[in-house]
Amino acid sequence: MLWLRRALLAGIALCLLFIIISLAAFHLVPIEIIEARLKEEAEARAGLTVTEQSLMRTYPAGIEAEGVDMALKGKEPFIHIDNMVAWPDYMGLLSGKVRFSYAGAIENGVIKGRAGFGLLGGSQIRLEADGVPISAVPAINRFVTGLRGSFSGTAEVSMKGDGRCPSGFAEFRSDDLKGGKVSLRGIPLSVGSIGDAGLDARFSECRVDVKGLWLDGSDLSLRIDGKIKVEKPLNKSPLDLTLELVPKKPLFRGESDVLAVLRRFQGSANYFKVPVRGTLGSPALGG
Repeated sequence: MLWLRRALLAGIALCLLFIIISLAAFHLVPIEIIEARLKEEAEARAGLTVTEQSLMRTYPAGIEAEGVDMALKGKEPFIHIDNMVAWPDYMGLLSGKVRFSYAGAIENGVIKGRAGFGLLGGSQIRLEADGVPISAVPAINRFVTGLRGSFSGTAEVSMKGDGRCPSGFAEFRSDDLKGGKVSLRGIPLSVGSIGDAGLDARFSECRVDVKGLWLDGSDLSLRIDGKIKVEKPLNKSPLDLTLELVPKKPLFRGESDVLAVLRRFQGSANYFKVPVRGTLGSPALGG
């Protein structure tokens, strides 16, 4: 068994040598080159534009960023992260994958998870959020203005080599939301006191199955479900969704363009079922 012991020791020595060389290379490469490469990968693999206020190395081989904004290409940021740190898993390289873990702070909330990229293509990312404030996600406030509170949950997404077809899930819930008005064609509708809100989605076969995106308020309850066909870039992904509205008090005073649209899809005095078409970057109410 002497040969097996020698082979094991040789393997360990090679792994250590590989890690030492990688660490040396990491600290020799200018941080500007690392920054540019990270942004190229984010855009190529996920169609994301990433900006930050500062980027620095951490010991022994991590990266820390301050003031990170992420956006779909050509769009406004959909999330802001105050501080984020990522560090590599060098053993993943032995299996042909670049893997790393990350953790971030968003006001009083935290995010953490791991991500991996195959050297020949493909990627995977897991996100765990705890107490993340709604204010950190501008995309939500563009639809529900003045919303306050936080959310928690988990998402995990894998993509094949072409970076187009995701598989996985997203589950987020909140029970401490306050205020908020839903904006329909620029007209704000009061939601009132919110008892429950959440998102449940599944990713498979180049589509997102939205099982439910809901907001249950004392003045208005709404729910969105349906499918999104994933295209590149992501903001061009076509929508096949349905918006259900259940008003608990009169929605409008007098006539309005929105009311004229909603009347075509009114099922009863306090129920509307409205198709949502267009694209992820430019949704269209009423088909």
